[in-house]
Amino acid sequence: MEFRRTVSISRPVTAVFAFMKDFENHPQEADSKVLLVQKITPGRVSVGMQYREKVQMLPLLALNMISEIRQFEPEREITYAWQGGGMRGNLRISFVPHANGTILTVYEWIDPLGVMKLFTPLIGTAFRQTWEKRLQAIKHVLERRS
Repeated sequence: MEFRRTVSISRPVTAVFAFMKDFENHPQEADSKVLLVQKITPGRVSVGMQYREKVQMLPLLALNMISEIRQFEPEREITYAWQGGGMRGNLRISFVPHANGTILTVYEWIDPLGVMKLFTPLIGTAFRQTWEKRLQAIKHVLERRS
């Protein structure tokens, strides 16, 4: 399954990229399904950096996932490959300048494996809702900084 979510942020690409390049910066809403984001590779954010995430997919199902940066083009794009919890996927975050700031777009491809295929509709809904809330929170945080 695939989806795309976009938000316009009234901040320059340099500011949006600087914030987005590190998952640990991303704000977590009170009702976020993302319970933990932890950098597990030391050093600067670059290709090969890994993160551990704990995501609450269903009331009794929290999944541990490992994400790794596969492509890192400053102020243009960051691509991650991830796996865990019976799923794997790719996440691409793109940054496009426009007259009023930055168009931030998230493209996600998710492949539920084995028994998790039974939950494909719920998984898709959960990921889409999480990214919609996360993008609005990111927009709010960055625009307040201007």
